[in-house]
Amino acid sequence: MSRVHLGVLHGQLIGQTALLACSPILTRLYGPSAFGGYQLALSIAVALVPLATLRYDFVLQTTSAQELFTSRAHIARICVAAATLAVFLCAMMVLLLTHDDPDPWVAAYPAALLAVYGLTAVDNAALVRVGASRALANRNALVGLAAAALQVGLGLLLPSAAGLVVGMVAGRALAVAVTRPKGAGFVPGERADQPMRFAQSALLVFAGVVGTAASSAVLVTAGAMLGASATGVIALAQRVAGVPVLLLSQGIGQVLSLRVSRHLVDNQPGLARTVARLLGPLILASAGIAVCLMWLAPPLIPVIFGDEWASSGPVTQALAVPIALQLVGIPMGMLLGLMGHARAAACVQALRLLAIVAGTAIGSHVGGTAYAAALWGGTAWAATYVVLGATFWFFVRQHDTRSRGQHDTRT
Repeated sequence: MSRVHLGVLHGQLIGQTALLACSPILTRLYGPSAFGGYQLALSIAVALVPLATLRYDFVLQTTSAQELFTSRAHIARICVAAATLAVFLCAMMVLLLTHDDPDPWVAAYPAALLAVYGLTAVDNAALVRVGASRALANRNALVGLAAAALQVGLGLLLPSAAGLVVGMVAGRALAVAVTRPKGAGFVPGERADQPMRFAQSALLVFAGVVGTAASSAVLVTAGAMLGASATGVIALAQRVAGVPVLLLSQGIGQVLSLRVSRHLVDNQPGLARTVARLLGPLILASAGIAVCLMWLAPPLIPVIFGDEWASSGPVTQALAVPIALQLVGIPMGMLLGLMGHARAAACVQALRLLAIVAGTAIGSHVGGTAYAAALWGGTAWAATYVVLGATFWFFVRQHDTRSRGQHDTRT
């Protein structure tokens, strides 16, 4: 992996480390209810990003013609704005129907987060398209640093969910504004741009939403069957181990997109070699992360979080392999959509969600504990990444075969 692409990962690591490092401070500034409201709003926003962008953020990365790119970017931003308004109105209706209004601004939280996450996804696609990896690295770092500083600062003045939401929204907006390159050039590729078909867009949106849901399927299914105590135990395990890996995998996905998008735009062969060279070290890193989680989680979790959370140690062990495999699996899912195989991406993600829900449900019913639910659900979760990897590799080889044949025909 080149120094430029490592910079993108370093930026992601710096930003997410800043957010994690300020957690002990934030827990002393904000109460549990504030964190609960913020996490709920953030979960809703992140899950709806694929729907808000209609996955134009994938299509933009491989759009060659400048005029078509500008038109599609405008459409993507309009879609994000419409989705933001729809989420706000739906949240207001729920509040009015339930007469539950502890916070007058609560309806705006998911809408504001969806707006900033959706627009950032569109703007990141523009950076990937022009190969602006340095700007992308700086943005990844600045997002975390700015959001962390603002959330801490606002906690002194506004210790509620509003402070956390405003800090994240303002931090992301600032990072995008500061790191947007001026006059970045783009050399059109050889491949003709394909029209954005509704069916393809719908499948990509479905795959994105279902893929996001699959990542929290163990938590939601076990919570529904075993109650709040199981939810808390699994939530801590996923937050301690899963969130850093999940966020790092997003940075890895950006790096792979930078490398793969040029193959797709220029219709170049050699994609399998590029992917293997990038994913090989990640597979080894995933194995190392899994071993560390299985070894260190049981003794460290009670020391850091208290004896009452000791049961999260074995749960983290049970989820160690699928959590570590996110480092490879999430970028592969992103690239499968980027390559234009929307139907395959949708089918694989639906299969993953069903398998994880079924595995967790069986574990909850048979074992009746959070550990049993995590063990069965985690096993199914890991197995689905094998299916995803086989599907992804099939289409990578198919691309090379097709592009090699077209190059041979021209020569």
